[in-house]
Amino acid sequence: MKIYDVAIIGAGPAGSILSWKLSKNRLSTIVFEGRSEVTRKVCGEYLCPLGVKLLKEIGLGEILKKFNPVLGMDIYTPKGIAVKSLFPETKNFNEKGVSLNRKVFDQALVDKSAASGTEFRFSSMITDIHFNGSFWTIVKSDGETFRSRLLVGADGRRSLVAKKMKLSSKEKSSRIAIHCWLKGENKLARKGQMHLFSDGSYIGIDPINSDEVNISLVCDSQKIKEFKNAKNVLMHFLNKSEQLKVSLGPYENISKVYTVFPVTHKVSDVISHQCALIGDAAGFLDPLTGEGIFNAIWSSVNLADSIVDSQYSLSNSTVALNLYRQKYRSFFRQKKVINNIFQWLIRREALVEVIGSLLKNSSKRSNAFIGIIGNVYKPLTGLLKIIF
Repeated sequence: MKIYDVAIIGAGPAGSILSWKLSKNRLSTIVFEGRSEVTRKVCGEYLCPLGVKLLKEIGLGEILKKFNPVLGMDIYTPKGIAVKSLFPETKNFNEKGVSLNRKVFDQALVDKSAASGTEFRFSSMITDIHFNGSFWTIVKSDGETFRSRLLVGADGRRSLVAKKMKLSSKEKSSRIAIHCWLKGENKLARKGQMHLFSDGSYIGIDPINSDEVNISLVCDSQKIKEFKNAKNVLMHFLNKSEQLKVSLGPYENISKVYTVFPVTHKVSDVISHQCALIGDAAGFLDPLTGEGIFNAIWSSVNLADSIVDSQYSLSNSTVALNLYRQKYRSFFRQKKVINNIFQWLIRREALVEVIGSLLKNSSKRSNAFIGIIGNVYKPLTGLLKIIF
């Protein structure tokens, strides 16, 4: 039986980009995906400026040409203060964000990876994975088995790999995400929007193209019981915002409403013995800053680089995996802190209004704030620009 160099569970952006980079470096790679084909992922469909820059740097920038730019973001406080901003430009950084159709984006990445030599197995539900001391055995629901020297979990917030490796940690969160696409003529500017509410809920708006808007609500899951169903919850919050009613209403062309729970995923580590986690499987915070796609790109690129740069020995992955862990912890340390601060902040309406007033009156400060969210600035650098 063939023993692959790397087996990846999950054919989203994380799995596809990792497999593309590894196949280009002549590592035999197989990707397992439970779905029968690439489908449109329920998410905010937004890629931040640093994610755009990273894709261009690794040679996948061509994929983004079919999508529309996101020039900045407008944030609305519960009392209607509008903080309008553009992604800042620096001497070495002038990228903007991008609105994505996830089906088109994900399929393009799969096609790139397959063309580089990756073997994809769709309709592959994995029922068991175990390590025998030399290699991993991956067992499909039909009993077919595969072997690999390295295992990578790119299988999202409900990661089977993370659970099997006992890396998943319990996260106390009752938050739920509710998504839909609003069809019809879209006259919104090429900017994202964030609408904050007094109870800590928020709605993100992403103008995908001229006839479609992505709407994402994050709120407490108890709202489903209060309003009977997800669509009623969504309509309740949409109608609470006067700005949204003016720019998007009436909401007659809302497509099917989807729910995602949990919206968070916490892990104790991103590596185990000859195993690594990338993308949402490696941990995901409440998506206030819309970073799921960026995290998938960053983690897959850095795991691939760690494998290649360490002159990866297929009989011993310790050096490569430890290097990846070090990079991951270093990069996301500040991001996790700032996200927790944001989550604490949006639950305190009075403070939100004060900060909104402060940012509203200074384009320099508001652009620096959105620069943190868009990863143009490291969190500490951005905060210093806001303060000074």
